[in-house]
Amino acid sequence: EKYQNIVARVAQIACLTSPDMEKYGVTVDKRQLARDWMRISGSRVKEELLWLYLNNCSYVVKWITELGHGEMELHLLGCRYKGPDFTEYGGTHCFDLREGSTKYKNRHGMMLVAEVLEEHCLEGKDNKIFCNTEAKYLEKNADGRVVSCIALCEDGKYRRFCGSKAVILATGDIGSNREMMRTFCPLALIPKHNGYVP
Repeated sequence: EKYQNIVARVAQIACLTSPDMEKYGVTVDKRQLARDWMRISGSRVKEELLWLYLNNCSYVVKWITELGHGEMELHLLGCRYKGPDFTEYGGTHCFDLREGSTKYKNRHGMMLVAEVLEEHCLEGKDNKIFCNTEAKYLEKNADGRVVSCIALCEDGKYRRFCGSKAVILATGDIGSNREMMRTFCPLALIPKHNGYVP
């Protein structure tokens, strides 16, 4: 983690089925959602990743809920755009700490989820989280698969972190990188205020 502690953004998480959706009669046609997603994005979607998400999002949300050991609740949000050009699908949810629970310091949203995931990660015997550590270089094997990264650690030393099964690089957004914004999203350079925070 490049920052001084685990960081998460926003409050919402989406899935296609949940107890609240069943309770309120909200259903989502997965195939129609996939078609609309591809149409609205001008077909700039890796379809296999889209289907990976659509087929697994509800399982992942259920798994995260179970990791909270009954200390948090998942609530369906009712606010969604229903305009003439496009209609948002129901399925946006938010996690909240149960009333009276003191198990977690974060009470709401993705920071609560990040805290639950951090706790789960650290339950593993040899798992560690390195904060104030910036991945600088990725290393590949002869097949071209990324197998490790070189990171600048908090003590100023470079260390190699090797993946046993995979290396997952979660980069966040590009709001702090003007060069990337100029290349990939020049429209983002127009506003005077940049909402990026580390």
